[in-house]
Amino acid sequence: FQMDQRALFKFVSEIMAKDGQESLALKFLIQYLGTFGGEVYPEDVQALATTAVLSGIKSPVSSFSDRNALLESLSNQKLAGSLEILVELLRILCTGSLDVYRSFESSNRAFLVSNGISHEEVEKSVRLLALCSLGAQESVLSYDVIASTLKVDIFDVEMWVVEAMSQS
Repeated sequence: FQMDQRALFKFVSEIMAKDGQESLALKFLIQYLGTFGGEVYPEDVQALATTAVLSGIKSPVSSFSDRNALLESLSNQKLAGSLEILVELLRILCTGSLDVYRSFESSNRAFLVSNGISHEEVEKSVRLLALCSLGAQESVLSYDVIASTLKVDIFDVEMWVVEAMSQS
C-alpha cells in the first residue's frame, strides 16, 4: 500500500508542477517525502528532496506553512551532504533569527551561490518573518524594537512594516 501511496503522491506532484501550480506540487512532494520515515533516501529521492528544499527556501514568505511542513517531513530523515546544509537553511528560515542566518550565510556563501540562492532574498524573508514574530508576541511595537530586531535604520521601519503587511 505504501508504494502505491508514494507513487500517487509523486505523480500528483509532477502533474501540479507541469501545470504551474508550484504550491500544490510542493504539498504533494512533501507528502511523498514523508512516506520515507527514517530511511536513507535513494539517490533519485535525494534529488527530489533537494529540489523540494530549494523550492521551499526560494518560496515567498507567505509559504511559511509549506516550509514548516517540508521541514517536518524531513526531520526524521538521515541527511547528508548538500541536502543537510539546505535543510539547515530551511530550519533557519522557519525558526531562526537574522543573526543565525548571517552566521550561516558567512560560512556557506559559496554553497548558496552555487545553488542559485539569493542572499538578499533569504535575508529579506528572515527579516519579514522576524517582524511577523514580533507582531505575534506584542500588539504594540516601537520603531526602536523593530529597527533593532531587523538590524535596519529606524527610517526604514515603515517600509518593512508595509512590506510585511503586503505579504500577509
